[in-house]
Amino acid sequence: MNVQDRLVALHHLDAPWRPSDLEQREGRIIRQGNKLYDADPENFQVAINRYATKQTLDSRMWQTIEGKANFIEQVRKGNSDVREIEDIAGEAANAAEMKAASSGNPLILEEMSLRQQIRKLNNERVGHDREQYRLRDAIRSAERIEAVADSRLKELKHDAKLEQPKQFVMTIDGETYDKRKDAGDAILKAAMQLSKSGKDDAMIGNYGGFNIHVEQGDYTNNFHLSLVGEGSYTTDFTSEADPVGLAMRATNTVKDLDGAAEQMEDAKVRAQADIPKLQKQVKPWPKQEELKDAKQLHADVLEQLKPKNKQAADDKVEKAKDSNPDVRYSLFSPSKKPGNGIPLAELQNVVDDMAALYNGNIPLTIRAVESMEELYGSDISEDVRNAKGFYLPTGARIPGVTASDLYNVGEQPQSGQRGMAALVARNLRSRGDARATFRHEVLGHFGPNTFTPDDKADLLKRISETRDAKELQPYWDSIDSSYGDATESLKAEEVFARIAEESEAYKNPTWRTKVLNFLNKLLRKIGLSRRPLTLCELRETASAISKGIRSGERTQKTFPRNNQS
Repeated sequence: MNVQDRLVALHHLDAPWRPSDLEQREGRIIRQGNKLYDADPENFQVAINRYATKQTLDSRMWQTIEGKANFIEQVRKGNSDVREIEDIAGEAANAAEMKAASSGNPLILEEMSLRQQIRKLNNERVGHDREQYRLRDAIRSAERIEAVADSRLKELKHDAKLEQPKQFVMTIDGETYDKRKDAGDAILKAAMQLSKSGKDDAMIGNYGGFNIHVEQGDYTNNFHLSLVGEGSYTTDFTSEADPVGLAMRATNTVKDLDGAAEQMEDAKVRAQADIPKLQKQVKPWPKQEELKDAKQLHADVLEQLKPKNKQAADDKVEKAKDSNPDVRYSLFSPSKKPGNGIPLAELQNVVDDMAALYNGNIPLTIRAVESMEELYGSDISEDVRNAKGFYLPTGARIPGVTASDLYNVGEQPQSGQRGMAALVARNLRSRGDARATFRHEVLGHFGPNTFTPDDKADLLKRISETRDAKELQPYWDSIDSSYGDATESLKAEEVFARIAEESEAYKNPTWRTKVLNFLNKLLRKIGLSRRPLTLCELRETASAISKGIRSGERTQKTFPRNNQS
């Protein structure tokens, strides 16, 4: 007779070493083919009983299984975005309950239940916040389309009527060209002359009824080429662009303006229909009070579980951390030559567009402000007055400035859980300057906090070792001039932040740079290279941080306790 066909109860007299052993045992009874089930499918149930002796190593055994089961279940989920275990389920939950129950202390079981409840609520809140951020971003995008649609349609319809030559003809600096290569070469030559002259932009010719303008980009070899009629139609290029492709891209910007007008009409109609629907979906998270209560109760339980002598030791450690913090960073991004300023609305558009690139994964309130006086009043130093932007890490505060001075209504941090970055419209030169400052604050200052404290400290130490590197000398000279009294660690972070400003301008390194970088990594891996980090490696680090934040793989792991040290 096969007894497995008639099982009604399973008794675990001890805890195995592996979760698979636990699963295999229970597979003997949780299976098809039980004849007692066939006899009474509606009411038949099996019992699984687990036994442990209070205040023995049984608790430790169940704890070991819990940890192993957590790891295995995370791998089974196959979610590449998750870098930490979010919840306990299946065998992990059962093992956790047995660990708590066998400890002999009911508070441990309560602590475990509260911890699971808080994890679940936190996951729900993160999902809600991301969805709300997506909705608000969609509303802002729709409102921007609605706001500019009429004026843009007028421009498109007017410019669609302008003359465009049937055969390619373009005039640059008074010379007429009928070959795209020759016209492209002339545009590149005009762009380099503009860069040497120190001017920001210039009109260099015409194509049909459109004037051709070249504008200096964010960096020395980057430019914007615009065909201007009633509206402006722009493409970007570098000093190394292919002449034929450049001329073709320029003419393509005005190739089908009638079609662009139709698309704008459709976009306007969709935006007007979408805005009220999206606004109805914007709402606060309904379980905020439930999470607050659960955290408070969990803290009370932990307090009861903590030995009194350990509490005194922890207080001493916290006091030492506050007086001598391990993590250092800079607060302001000073501009020695502040720009003429850009409109606040234009800056807000840049901030919204940049924030949207990171899919709601930046745990900061990012603001566009008119001036530093708007936040701090008129009694501030000249360096602070000229700052392009600044970053306040999670939980940090500026002495004498209240949260209401720094955060928009509804965006104040809860228990120090949300930091802030701000960009200052009056001190920025252009949209490109605003984008670079955004990268400076988010990638350069918040980015290193996505490393563990030890890894962040090691990164800053490695950057400090680049002082004598010729390619990094301009960065160090600039930082030494601006932050003369700062610590070496803070200066290193500022160097990294300056490099992070450029991260999007160096997406395609040359083959030589790729080969050298590969060889350097290989030599370091086998221990044959002790040379400092290179500029290319630091740019790649900033790029990797950017990609990690966008995908959700990089989250904050270092939480500075004050603004400066």
